[in-house]
Amino acid sequence: MRRNRILLTMLLFLVSLGSGLYSLFIPLFLLKQGVEFSYIIVYIMSFCLGGIISGMIFNYVIHKSGIKIPIIARCFLEPLIIFVLSLYPNFKLPIWIYGITLAIVQFMFWNCISVILIKSTEKHNRGKQQAWIKGSLWIANIISPFLGGLIINYLGYNYLYAIGLIIVLTSCIPTILLRQEIVITEKRVFFPSLKGEIGLHMIIAFFRGFSFVTLMFFWVIYLYNILGSELKVGSFSSLGSLLALAAVFIAGYVIDHFKKITALIISYSLTALSLFLSIFSGTPSKVFIFNLTNKFTSQSSQIMSDILFHHEIEDKDIPSYLSEILISFCLGGIVLSLFAFFSSYNLLFIISSLAILAAMGFSTKLKNLETPPQSQSGHE
Repeated sequence: MRRNRILLTMLLFLVSLGSGLYSLFIPLFLLKQGVEFSYIIVYIMSFCLGGIISGMIFNYVIHKSGIKIPIIARCFLEPLIIFVLSLYPNFKLPIWIYGITLAIVQFMFWNCISVILIKSTEKHNRGKQQAWIKGSLWIANIISPFLGGLIINYLGYNYLYAIGLIIVLTSCIPTILLRQEIVITEKRVFFPSLKGEIGLHMIIAFFRGFSFVTLMFFWVIYLYNILGSELKVGSFSSLGSLLALAAVFIAGYVIDHFKKITALIISYSLTALSLFLSIFSGTPSKVFIFNLTNKFTSQSSQIMSDILFHHEIEDKDIPSYLSEILISFCLGGIVLSLFAFFSSYNLLFIISSLAILAAMGFSTKLKNLETPPQSQSGHE
């Protein structure tokens, strides 16, 4: 377990450092190449659709290839997709192709990581252990957006893509050393289960998907419209990641040691409030504040929800349930994206805020919210 946790920490740092250089800026790159905003929405929807497809085929793929192959595949396929994207507009593919292919590769990777995370962490210390592993991701995200903005500002997008892809390729090294055996059923998942405790988690994930798309895509474009440069967007995002890092450690500790229902209500309430108040963030000084609060609150509620779901499925068919919750999550993202065709940014913030409140409402119905007893054998 400990060995895998160390390797996961290294892997997530390298992948996030490399991918974080360019992922944030893809919608901005497309806008600067003359792509209309409506087609940016198509890109975002296709990204969510790629997540759904990834969930549908995840079990089948890892049953045939093993748990490590999709992780290694990202190291090679993502650079290829980004290289083709970097040729835009001289070499154009339909905008949705970039979104679907990139999402399939990335979400397949994250599902594999989640399987190993669940099997490599202990229930009574899962929050703390996952926080240390995911902390490396946010340390990388503190560095990469600011560095990416600098590279774009002084060297251009081509250098950005080249440097990022080299770093992503190096993440293959810790992946090869990972050891994880898990029983995987050869089946495809087409729709999330809505029954019982698992069904509640699926509904919660659906509503969480609204804020995921809002903050990952639309908030970045909103920042760019206010700030006017990739360097400023990258700087703001790096500072936000510093708050997200703090949120991961705080939420990981809280979910292990405190009353879960109280922690969930507080984290979801603060996330909803921050998103709603973002409608007043029309100046650089205000958007700076809400960028920080959105990152901190959204990561707090995300890690708590993820860990509670991991508790629920750790003795069940882990890959299948991870596939189902991914499908539900991305369905929420597609629904939110549909509103973007005829809504302002402020309305998207309000809708996402209401969705978070709905997620909170369903979270209060979960049964497994008591604090697990502490192990007497130590943390490792």
